[in-house]
Amino acid sequence: MSSRKVVVTAQDGDLEAKISPDFGRCQFFLIVEVAEDDIKDFQATPNEPLEGLEGGMTGGAGTAALRIIKEERVSEVITSNIGRRPLRLLRNAGGVEVHRAEEGTARENVENLLAGNLDPF
Repeated sequence: MSSRKVVVTAQDGDLEAKISPDFGRCQFFLIVEVAEDDIKDFQATPNEPLEGLEGGMTGGAGTAALRIIKEERVSEVITSNIGRRPLRLLRNAGGVEVHRAEEGTARENVENLLAGNLDPF
């Protein structure tokens, strides 16, 4: 059984959370493990640079996301909006596929991805 990891940008730390409108400034990154076209497990990681925004953030809003994606060996990202630079970095550095989220929950978007119903950026 082959599994893969998908990051979903979300407004809260569970699969029923709404999709965040922005990649780098989302509240949570949901790292979802999928296998055989089913969700097997997930882990919620707060977007810590977002939490520290008032205290002075370095490296840009997407820096934490890029680090998490690399460390977790993520193969795909689902997000509503992403800047050109992080999109290019994801594609070039790790060959990560980035998909445009639809309105709804994180779970619904992962299910749409597994069904082949999400468009690429």
